[in-house]
Amino acid sequence: MDKITQVLFSDIGKVTTQYVEVPHQELKPHEVRIAPVFYGICGSDLHVLKGGHPFAKPPVVPGHEIAARVTEVGSDVKNVQPGDHVVVDPIMACMECRACKAGRFNLCEPPQVAGFRAPGFARSQHIVPARNCHVAPASLPLKVLAFAEPAACARHCVNRMPKASLESVLVIGAGTIG
Repeated sequence: MDKITQVLFSDIGKVTTQYVEVPHQELKPHEVRIAPVFYGICGSDLHVLKGGHPFAKPPVVPGHEIAARVTEVGSDVKNVQPGDHVVVDPIMACMECRACKAGRFNLCEPPQVAGFRAPGFARSQHIVPARNCHVAPASLPLKVLAFAEPAACARHCVNRMPKASLESVLVIGAGTIG
């Protein structure tokens, strides 16, 4: 058994920290064990906590914006090694459905996103597919890396703008992204 700490949205509006024992899981050849260090709290997490998210309701372990350290890798893993600082794609794609086979992991059906339909990263250890881990330079602070996911969302929006729109734009909003 492994002892872990996790954050739990235990009920609508209630957040608890738990110390739980979970069965020890051996890594599959393509998996990585991570120790999340910093979490970003997203507006979507707050919607889950308030009971207003369409895909997730308490009780749930939240967390899809993280910076982590790799603690162990499976036998076939080549892209990361223990000690690496990583950001993790929160989409736990099945790799079996039509969308996944076409490389459209964001359209995996049913979507298994950490913190929503899959266990979130707000725990002291987590196992993820190696393909979801993106190594960051050790010189980048982990507290900054936790914002890689929302930064990627914002970058995606900018990339979708027509190239002719090289003019000033106004981004408004009180969230991480704008």
